[in-house]
Amino acid sequence: MKILFDPRFQIIGAEDFFVSSKKGEFLMNKQLVVISPEDLKKTIEVAINNALLNEQKSTVPIPSKKVLVLNEAAAYIRMSVATFRYYLGKNEIRGYKIGKSWRFFAEDLDQFLKKFLRKTNAEIEMEIDEGLSK
Repeated sequence: MKILFDPRFQIIGAEDFFVSSKKGEFLMNKQLVVISPEDLKKTIEVAINNALLNEQKSTVPIPSKKVLVLNEAAAYIRMSVATFRYYLGKNEIRGYKIGKSWRFFAEDLDQFLKKFLRKTNAEIEMEIDEGLSK
């Protein structure tokens, strides 16, 4: 394996390549990638943007009327299946058992999560003021 260093380029991996110094061209074979720092930056930005777009597509909210099975419901509220079953066993999550499997509406899961919503200091102060004014 030969690696050529040129400060104008970033070399990412090198294997079996040839350099033609007369014309200043790189003849590439197999895994050699020669790229300028500016092109490398653009390539990385495009890759990151594509990855973020794919992530956003996978986290699109589920419509509230959609029916979810247990694993989907746990994933929907970002909870482990074991923890989800714990709350289900305590009847804190509303679900429908059909045969041996469970079904859940996303709307019901949203209501379950709202029970754990923390109030801001402003909301707490407003409640205190309302209580004192009565």
